[in-house]
Amino acid sequence: MLDGRGPNGLDSGRSCTDAALGTLRSHGVSEIRFAGAVWERGKSSGTTLAIFESPDPPLTAAWLGEFYEAGARAGRHTEGIETKPVTIDGAPGFRLDTLNDDSYQTVIVWPRGSRVAVVLVGSSVREVTSRAAHDGAVNAAIQAWSSASAP
Repeated sequence: MLDGRGPNGLDSGRSCTDAALGTLRSHGVSEIRFAGAVWERGKSSGTTLAIFESPDPPLTAAWLGEFYEAGARAGRHTEGIETKPVTIDGAPGFRLDTLNDDSYQTVIVWPRGSRVAVVLVGSSVREVTSRAAHDGAVNAAIQAWSSASAP
């Protein structure tokens, strides 16, 4: 549950191509598996809570953070990229904030058991009142993951 309601959609799958794995390939990852849920918050805003794993070698939060940062830095309409370490549920993680076109975007990754938890929040500047409102959505997503049973 997030914001008192269930998700608008669920998705799961796996990726094993060089293009899909990006920087993860340099760490010996040949396959990544994922499952997630999406909560729409307006026409161009939303939150995704996801879990990722790789069978061998085991995926780390640092590697997944690097993957998302490389994607942001390669983006054509991405600016103001900021990264910093965070601690979620006592575990060391990674946070990336950026402005992508007209959307505040935040990605947070941290270890959750043998997997890596991910929060992705995109907030169109046309649909949120401020950066603080976007950060409120990020905090709500982290809280939702923290209160969920560990996978």
